[in-house]
Amino acid sequence: MKCAFTKCVCLQEWEWCLLRRTLEELPVTVEATPEPRWELFQAQQLRQAIASCDLPTGLGGKRISVSRVHALLTRELAALHATAPQRNLVANEIQKVLDYVTEVNRQRNLAATLTHYYDSWRQLTEILFCVAPHDILSLESRKNLLLNILQDLLNKIPPAEVLPQLGNLASGTVLLLLVNLRHCYILQKRESNQKSSEFEMSFFGPSNQIMQTNSLTLKFILHKILSWILVSGGSTQKMRVNLYGALLNYLNIVNLKSSAAEPEEENVSNTYVSRLDSSKARPSREESALKSMVIDVISEFGENLCSIVCGDCIGAGHDVCRMVALACLDTLIEINPRTDWMNTLTNQGYLRSLIDSLLQDDEGLKETLEPNPKSLRVLYVYESKMGLLIKLAGTRVGAETLLSQGALGCLASLTALSKHPDIHTGYAAHQDTEFVPSVANRFRQILVPALALCDALLTTLGPQNHSCVLHVTHALLSHVECIDAVLRAAHPNSPVELLIEVEAITSVIGRAANREVFGGASIAEPTALQASAAAAQRVRWLLLALLARFHRPAPDVQDQGQTNLLYYKIVCNLLTYARNTLGEEQAGEPGECGRLLALLQHLVQAHGHHEKLLATTRHQLHNLPTMSLDDMRKLVPGSDESLARMLLRKHLPTDDNDNSMLNTSSGWRGSGDELPELRKELIAVFNDRFTEQLLDTAKNQPQIHRSFLEILVKDIKTMIQFSPL
Repeated sequence: MKCAFTKCVCLQEWEWCLLRRTLEELPVTVEATPEPRWELFQAQQLRQAIASCDLPTGLGGKRISVSRVHALLTRELAALHATAPQRNLVANEIQKVLDYVTEVNRQRNLAATLTHYYDSWRQLTEILFCVAPHDILSLESRKNLLLNILQDLLNKIPPAEVLPQLGNLASGTVLLLLVNLRHCYILQKRESNQKSSEFEMSFFGPSNQIMQTNSLTLKFILHKILSWILVSGGSTQKMRVNLYGALLNYLNIVNLKSSAAEPEEENVSNTYVSRLDSSKARPSREESALKSMVIDVISEFGENLCSIVCGDCIGAGHDVCRMVALACLDTLIEINPRTDWMNTLTNQGYLRSLIDSLLQDDEGLKETLEPNPKSLRVLYVYESKMGLLIKLAGTRVGAETLLSQGALGCLASLTALSKHPDIHTGYAAHQDTEFVPSVANRFRQILVPALALCDALLTTLGPQNHSCVLHVTHALLSHVECIDAVLRAAHPNSPVELLIEVEAITSVIGRAANREVFGGASIAEPTALQASAAAAQRVRWLLLALLARFHRPAPDVQDQGQTNLLYYKIVCNLLTYARNTLGEEQAGEPGECGRLLALLQHLVQAHGHHEKLLATTRHQLHNLPTMSLDDMRKLVPGSDESLARMLLRKHLPTDDNDNSMLNTSSGWRGSGDELPELRKELIAVFNDRFTEQLLDTAKNQPQIHRSFLEILVKDIKTMIQFSPL
């Protein structure tokens, strides 16, 4: 008896609730009134006459004025010269027309009534899921309701026959319901400590039968959304935006990022630099049933679906429709990097059109850099396009295709990348408003994605790919004025916004630089970059100056996590550049080696400092359950101290450049007397204590890394000992 009652309550909760019953009873189509066969009137002229009497109503629809139609036809009858029997026949035909018009109005009234009825149901449903608290509508009940209402709604609406007004509302409801379903998925996964495959089983049902039922429901929902997209070509842009938004939320449920309990799929022995040169499109360690289901369903629709989505990405529709279509294509490629859609993108010219459209947006991008732009739509569409190209560059086939299609040549010709705002005023004089970012932030939204594309190509194809490095270097040197402005102004205590640009630029230059390509532009040997020799040499000196300038972080930003992270990334990029150009002429001079030695000392000290902080933090985390409130309050940093430091920095003198760090020209062209001094400094630094500290930095690394470091240190000490100087 108790089991039967429990089952009944469960059914009342979500299987036979009022929302589902009212939706089940809603008709979604209205049959069009058949037009009679006219005996005396010409059909085309009669339709035009009726259309002229079509009047708008206050509710947004149109109704035919029966009185106007009657008056119009009566005047025609009065002007007719005919016998009495003929006039009677015409009068009967007029009555037939009025009956037809009345029936058309009745059907329109019915369609409007159904639309208002559904609109009321839609508002109730959306408010229920948006504002109902969890103690009234639990997460489990909310999830079951969402799945079943989505299934009912998509099963109820025939995409090709539904009323246009009702279709717009229904597509918006599907979008909002999927947003709520994704929110449920995120909340439950955030609270769980399970991996993706285990969480999928627990999320979609406590038993295999319920899980299978919910999986079939999800498959049905995806199939219906894709079918609706296929037949909605002639629909409004609003409906297509809603459908693409619903598809994007569905795909984000499937492609939800890893939780804290599920670490990134990377080898723990990798370093920051080694991860730079590994593929971005890594295969998942475990199969996802949802991803496999999505791939199978999308494959059933074949090339037709790909053509429609790609056409919306580059079509002449609304900008929002293009952005959402680009985001859907981006996520689909992320879910299945080995998809066959790449062939469709390339063979049917969609990818080439997408790349060419970047140049078409050039003037619009430059307009967005004005102090008061008319619109920022071009900027947001540009970001969506670049996001898709970066995702395509994550696979080897995609990266090679982008190179062959001239993506980097397009970036080299993009003049908006050379319109860097004044660094001295761009970060302070123009602040972000509530809706419009500052000019400097807008330019960063153009620059950083372009550099990220270069970085992704280098990551996938590798720095050894001569063609890729050549194209990347050409794109960089085409905008050398922008690079010059950023690198000249860079300093460890520069604003975070500027450091983001410096990190992106140095990452690409550091990995693209080598003796055969980047360095070859500045020597006598003929290369493809010989015309840019002066620009290459200019960038080289700027990076060497940066190496001296960044040999130590700014003392007033030691506790700022983001600034510190950017600082160490920039240093890593500069060292990568130095490593790649060691074989060049004039490399390894005394001044440069002295800066590297100072940088090495600081990095070893910083590593030991952060290692102690990490051990202390882990110990405090272990004792957290037994801590008192006062002890916890001591661990949480207050805002007063950070505000006081900010106030002090505001009153510091603006001349924060250290001449001793910036004056590197004497070191580059130093006399021979500096070499013995450098040898003495090396002997003093590489003592037993420093060597042990240096080796301790690799104690948590695999034995092969520690052995390599030991051999490297031994070789350095041998070279110092037996140096002829």
